[in-house]
Amino acid sequence: MNFVEQSVHKLHHRGPDEQGVMQTPLGALGHARLSIVDVAASHQPMTDGQQWIVFNGEVYNFQSLRSQLSGPWRTQGDTEVVMRLIKERGMEAIDALDGMFAFVSFGDEVFLARDAIGIKPLYYVKNDAGMFFASEIKALLYTHGDVQEFPAGHWWSTARGFVRYFHIDDLQWNASLPSNLAESEYDELIRSTLRRAVQKRLIADPGIPVGVSLSGGLDSSLITALAREGRDVLDTFVVGMEGSEDVARSKEVADALSTRHHLYMYDFQ
Repeated sequence: MNFVEQSVHKLHHRGPDEQGVMQTPLGALGHARLSIVDVAASHQPMTDGQQWIVFNGEVYNFQSLRSQLSGPWRTQGDTEVVMRLIKERGMEAIDALDGMFAFVSFGDEVFLARDAIGIKPLYYVKNDAGMFFASEIKALLYTHGDVQEFPAGHWWSTARGFVRYFHIDDLQWNASLPSNLAESEYDELIRSTLRRAVQKRLIADPGIPVGVSLSGGLDSSLITALAREGRDVLDTFVVGMEGSEDVARSKEVADALSTRHHLYMYDFQ
């Protein structure tokens, strides 16, 4: 437990809102939480008495998944949904998750998983004492052994080891698109697809500020414009050096979209 507490302390900057440590029959779990959804109730590590989980990330379709699972529910967030899904479906549950995540689940056995393209970090050490895992390498410096990056698109269990559930080559790059649409209809198809992709990433409890990294380029400007829709306040951020083009362009876009803009300057020191 002391090791886990030290590791969680190392991750305080990732989760400044709440830190928790829990001893389970299969080992100790620790979590440093950045609260976005269900701030009041979704404390971690989380357990139902039979299953334990620490979860980092967001599952965008958790409300849809929740409607497919039996209650009762103690929280309103995605972590309990993932825990329940694994309990009912095992690691086949991974295929149902739309999101970015890294998590560890204890139940009948130990499960670890990382999202399809590795947005959320996960590292591990295996030695004679057991298996250790964390979101950053420095949290594993108290262990003895080589730190390995957990591969994206994989899950691991004590029974089966590493299993790949996704690879970028699995995508259907040649998927057919409608060929008989007018140019304006293609424009709307792209717009609606991009809008859905942006909006599902803005899920947060009321009062939780939402921000966008804005460089002033085409991609970040489009995302910022779509994120701004229907919001009273949107924070934007840029990091750069004095006189950099990103700093100037991001301010132009922020002014045009009336965002609450934050500039962070750095130098060679």
